[in-house]
Parts: sequence; C-alpha cells; structure tokens
Amino acid sequence: MTVYSDLKQYGVFMTVCSDLKQYGMFMTVCSNLKQYGVFMTVWSDLKQYRV
Repeated sequence: MTVYSDLKQYGVFMTVCSDLKQYGMFMTVCSNLKQYGVFMTVWSDLKQYRV
C-alpha cells in the first residue's frame, strides 16, 4: 500500500489506472502481473525511481 500511496501522491497512479480502465485492461493487466509474481516488483521499481 505504501507504493500506491506514493504514486497517488505524485498524481500518477490514478492517471495510469484511469487510462488502463478506459481500455478495459486494468484488471487484466494486474491479474496477469500478479499471476507471474511481478506486480509488486513493478510497483517497487516505479517507487524506487519515482517515475
């Protein structure tokens, strides 16, 4: 949840999610990433580089 909070702080999280949701891919993408155990890694990387 820390990662989400940080991203929200920079106004990036909601933008990304909104864009993905718009195309109906958000849940699919997240599910796939979680499935392969990459989800947390990806967000950790984003947090690390403050993208």
